[in-house]
Amino acid sequence: MDEFFVMAQEKSFRVYSFQEEYGLKPLFDTKVVEDWSSCLNNPVLETKQFISSNHMDMCRFSGPKDPEYTKVAAALTHMLGIIESRVGTAKHRQSASRSQSPGTDREPSIPEPQGVRNDKDNRRIPTGTRQSIIEKLYFTEIDERLTNLTAAQRGTCRWFLTKPEYTSWRDPTQQSGYGGFLWIWGHPGTGKSTLMKLLFEEVKRDAKRNPRGGASPITLSFFFLARGTLEEKSTVGLYRSLLHQLFEEEADLQDSLEEALTADGARNIQANGWHEEALKQTFSHAIRKLGDRSLTIFVDALDECDDHQARDMVGFFEDLCELAQDNQVQLRICLSSRHYPHIETKGRNIILENEAGHKKDIEQYIKKKLRLPTSKDAQSLRLDLLEASRMIFLWVVLVVDILNKDYPSKSIKQMGRRLREIPKELGDLFEMILQRDGENPEVLQICLKWILFAERPMKLQELYFAVQFGLGEEGCSGAWDQDDVDLDAMKITVKEWSKGLSETKGKAFVVQFIHESVRDFLLGRYKYRWDEASENVEGRGHEILRDSCLAQVEAAIDQNVHAPRTPAGTKAEADQYREIMRSRFPFLEYSILKILHHANSAQHCGLDQGDFLGQFPLDYWKALNNVFEEVKIRRYGEEVNLLYLLAQKNLANLIKFCPPKGSCFYLEEGIHPSPRYGPPLFAALATGSTEAVRVLLEAEVQGQPSDSRLRGLLNQSLEEKRHLGNFSTRFRFLEFGGPLFHIAKEGDATLLEILFDSPFTDIHANSPDPWSGRAPLSYAAGRGHIDMVTLLLEKGADISHRNIHGQTPLSHAVGGGHPDMITLLLKEGADIEQGDKNDRAPLSHAAEKGHLDMVTLLLKEGADANQRDRHGRTPILYAAEKGQLGMVALLLKEGADANQRDRLGRTPISYAAEKGQLGIVTLLSEAGADIEQGDVDGRSPISYAAEKGRLDTVTLLLLRSGLHFDLKDKSGCTPLTRAARWNHTSVVEALLQSGADADSRDRDGRTPLSWAAGLNNQVIVKVLCASGALVDTKDRQGRTPLSWAAGSGDEATVKILCGSGALVDTKDEQGRTPLSWAAGAGKETIVRILYGSGARIDAKDDQGNTPLSWAALSLSRRVGEVTLGVLCARGAYVDSKDGQGRTPLSWAVSKKHLPAVKLLLSMDADITLEDDRGRTPLWYAAQNSDDEMMELLRVA
Repeated sequence: MDEFFVMAQEKSFRVYSFQEEYGLKPLFDTKVVEDWSSCLNNPVLETKQFISSNHMDMCRFSGPKDPEYTKVAAALTHMLGIIESRVGTAKHRQSASRSQSPGTDREPSIPEPQGVRNDKDNRRIPTGTRQSIIEKLYFTEIDERLTNLTAAQRGTCRWFLTKPEYTSWRDPTQQSGYGGFLWIWGHPGTGKSTLMKLLFEEVKRDAKRNPRGGASPITLSFFFLARGTLEEKSTVGLYRSLLHQLFEEEADLQDSLEEALTADGARNIQANGWHEEALKQTFSHAIRKLGDRSLTIFVDALDECDDHQARDMVGFFEDLCELAQDNQVQLRICLSSRHYPHIETKGRNIILENEAGHKKDIEQYIKKKLRLPTSKDAQSLRLDLLEASRMIFLWVVLVVDILNKDYPSKSIKQMGRRLREIPKELGDLFEMILQRDGENPEVLQICLKWILFAERPMKLQELYFAVQFGLGEEGCSGAWDQDDVDLDAMKITVKEWSKGLSETKGKAFVVQFIHESVRDFLLGRYKYRWDEASENVEGRGHEILRDSCLAQVEAAIDQNVHAPRTPAGTKAEADQYREIMRSRFPFLEYSILKILHHANSAQHCGLDQGDFLGQFPLDYWKALNNVFEEVKIRRYGEEVNLLYLLAQKNLANLIKFCPPKGSCFYLEEGIHPSPRYGPPLFAALATGSTEAVRVLLEAEVQGQPSDSRLRGLLNQSLEEKRHLGNFSTRFRFLEFGGPLFHIAKEGDATLLEILFDSPFTDIHANSPDPWSGRAPLSYAAGRGHIDMVTLLLEKGADISHRNIHGQTPLSHAVGGGHPDMITLLLKEGADIEQGDKNDRAPLSHAAEKGHLDMVTLLLKEGADANQRDRHGRTPILYAAEKGQLGMVALLLKEGADANQRDRLGRTPISYAAEKGQLGIVTLLSEAGADIEQGDVDGRSPISYAAEKGRLDTVTLLLLRSGLHFDLKDKSGCTPLTRAARWNHTSVVEALLQSGADADSRDRDGRTPLSWAAGLNNQVIVKVLCASGALVDTKDRQGRTPLSWAAGSGDEATVKILCGSGALVDTKDEQGRTPLSWAAGAGKETIVRILYGSGARIDAKDDQGNTPLSWAALSLSRRVGEVTLGVLCARGAYVDSKDGQGRTPLSWAVSKKHLPAVKLLLSMDADITLEDDRGRTPLWYAAQNSDDEMMELLRVA
């Protein structure tokens, strides 16, 4: 494994370890494979992630969208991306190198000392954290809008590719004065998004069709969608998407994270998600690293993003373009928008409706889609339609559909009059469509409200039943009989309900408005036409949706839909039942998951939800929710009350109807066991429910004056949208820990101060958690949280408190790498030399981990560089063993003893040599380390290096003048013996070339050749024989190398030894020959080789056993009758008796080995021969009650 780590660091390997998060019930909730055993525990190389399942279920995914599967898939995708990008990246670097002129000054190339990590390897952000935050850039709908956009009709939009403004924008030589921007403006419905899709795809294709040499161009896109998720309509989503695409295409740009973020900042993102400023910083640093790679960005529909966010984004893009220019990077940005928001900026501008090419596209569409003859009247109607369109593509699409319904029942002239009656404004056209027949106005209203106010885009079958429940149709159960109505029929029905203003898109059959302008119209001028007398259209809309959801839940109750409190059976059975429910009741899942969200939105709009919550069927709701929840840990038990639910789901507007009884930091009385996240406040913190956190904490400080410092601190934190600590969904509440334990571990100073000052709490600053014995101060110090530590010390926290491992707050501050925290604790009286239960001081741990800045600080503050722990080890010993070259150099400079011995007598150079740390061995030897000093076992550094196969280290040590390389340890082993035993050929050769004694004998009299032969190290056997090693040297058992090789069964080694003149009949202390050992081991091939080399077939040992006797004695499932046959075929005496008078047949019968008995009988073995006790083979068969054997012997 050590070799793997070295290679992995050199090659920049990335290892992904997926671990089980939960234990098994039969094992009392313990894990099958513990965390320490299921990974490499090497944060430099490894990314660790938990799969939210136990050992049995962690590879049973429900499908491609299973959140646990996406973790694995993301890792695999990322690995593939790295593989694919490395060739391109290598080419880019070669190109950049070639492009540098010969006269350009270059930094001299300074080789790194072996064992020192370069800047790339010495990352500030742990690998696991780095990979996690990269994965957090992705969101499910990242390219949903682009994918669902209808492609441009054949032959349309391509005129844009030759427009001078566009071609000059793409020409890198014509960027001066335009800032790299191209703006496409247009009225709603002009077809901007369709055009942007075409441009994006053309630029991508062009890069593949016409590679310009050097680095590949990069093309990114983002299409805002106002009716989509938060990520689809916000600039945070835009930056996440662009960075995700950028890192996928060019993996080397991921290093920009190191320059943009601190380690703590990255950990905060890992816990709480990306925020805008971090995204901008990372993007800026990525731009700097582009080199000669050009970048083109397409951003569509700025008007579908918040106006303030859009303006800020454009300003940021302007800064990016200036940054790119300063760094000689080609950056081009194409933006499309309606004519608002109006943003003044540099760039080329194109107004789509003013373009002749756009007009021609509309003309072509009319010609193709308006189904009329080629008469003059028809042509005149087409021209009238074109002129009336005002170049609004959407208007043309809708009007063509209206006119096509008139033809051929109406004449061309009648259609012309119809055209003149159609409103020319898009909004007026929408209104005409909604009012044209006056049929089913209630259905229309309900359908439009569902599309408008649904928490997410609705699937067709969901919307179909949602509308029915919204209408209050009697007897509606929500059950779908697919034989009665299929998806095609639903599609027609929903289109009729919405008067054609909705469409069904994609394989998921998602219903949406035909254009975002429909939503604008409905929430703008048309909202005063809704059927409610109140102007609170949104609030009333959410109440209608809430009631529709409630009606579906109540229908499920009325029908006794089975909803077990906990889904029974295996995961596969639970998944199957869930799919059955989804198929049978399409609207039920949405109703369960979103009913409370609609109630919260209605409350936000001022509609009181107290009565609704008072009658809410919580228990049945939880049971149904658990049916649809795929991850077991996220299901709700009896202990979950409504307040916890509202806090976890960030339904802050509803919390006032069920405020906490007492402090929100504690579980309410009677709740046991604790829910997953514990008290409501922690549930809100863990899930990032900031509004719920605000409401709960405001209730906590309600007794404080409005101008109090505590209220000001809370308001400032919430207004700045600061995360109150590092809480995340991985958080687990431990009842024995109490709130102080959890806040110290995950929270921040604001929470801590509120906890201490709350009138509902009584907190002691030194309360340790009973699990590890760590006090709150220890956790806060380990996180580097200065404000929290200061507050805890003010509240009387013990600065010297030790956990069950004896670690102090200072130890944890050092372990966390927080120099400011170390300075503070030392200033407050922390003991710099205080050790843990193994007497290891903070300096020792910091040295082992290679924290140079920590060690420098501790030494400056007076730490002893030679302080010994319980095992007699000093910091330099740990640093040397772990390969921390820079640390060893620092400690030597600060007076560390290079020859310091621990209780095992080992020195720093001993550990470094064993690990193959060549740079450290060199450094220590030059500092005066004794390279021959033995430990308590007499082993020198070269002994350890030889045993581990560290050729470079062995070679280095051999070059040191005066080294006694045949120095024996207490077991009599020389370095050569150890290298031969552990099969390190190159080390053996190096030692032999340096004059090592090939025939040195250890305490058992064994030579290097003896060990190599017995362990089947055939190459080393050949090397030793070639060097003149004695082949017949006997050890204390009298065994020769050939004896050991014959018994271990390596044919090649036996041939080498026989070919080198080894005696084949030499006997050991028991009188056994090599042939005896081979026969006893069942090695028939070696028996053949030895016999062919002249071995005596019937040589007896001191017990009278011949090789055939040993073959019979050793019969078992592993050793069969084949060896007996080989020996008999070569003349072995079949009736030879041993010292007990027993024959091979006697032994074969007692071993119950029928094939061997049959073989011996076929060789005329005598069944009547008695042993010294007068027992025949038949007696042994009878003794074993072996009827088959007895019958065989009688017949014989």
